[in-house]
Amino acid sequence: TAIIMGEIIKPRLYSLSPSERKTLSEALYSDTTFNLLTSDTSQIYLLRPQKQQTVIAYHLDASNPSRLILANQLELRPGDIIFIAPQPVTNYNKALTQIFGAYAMTVDPKSVSN
Repeated sequence: TAIIMGEIIKPRLYSLSPSERKTLSEALYSDTTFNLLTSDTSQIYLLRPQKQQTVIAYHLDASNPSRLILANQLELRPGDIIFIAPQPVTNYNKALTQIFGAYAMTVDPKSVSN
């Protein structure tokens, strides 16, 4: 299996079989993977473990459709990790949500007057 994670709708294991030889583009586009509002398709990474505990990282900028030719040619291997980064504004939004959510928990609604 390979792992698909990051700013996607549902992180999951992606099944691989030697007879099918699935590619990176099949893993990314075979079903609903991206959250189009929060995923940064210019920041897709394929992390591939190597011997002696090293990792090779491949970067795909899928914001340009012509670069998807590479994703169509890159075969997945067991142990691969596909990571889709969030858009910068998504990180900012999450931080604000956490700050204001924590603030809302500390404010007594009875002490706030209109």
